[in-house]
Amino acid sequence: MLDSVVKVLTKETARIMKTEEDKVRILIYEVSKENWGNAGILGLDMK
Repeated sequence: MLDSVVKVLTKETARIMKTEEDKVRILIYEVSKENWGNAGILGLDMK
């Protein structure tokens, strides 16, 4: 699945930025649930 996400992000970023795809770098950082939150709720507590 991540390979598809990277392909689409690369293609669309290059199109929007009017550059070649080989100039686009996509970085994916996986962050454990205890190290993030959303709307004031810690990731561990989300359902």
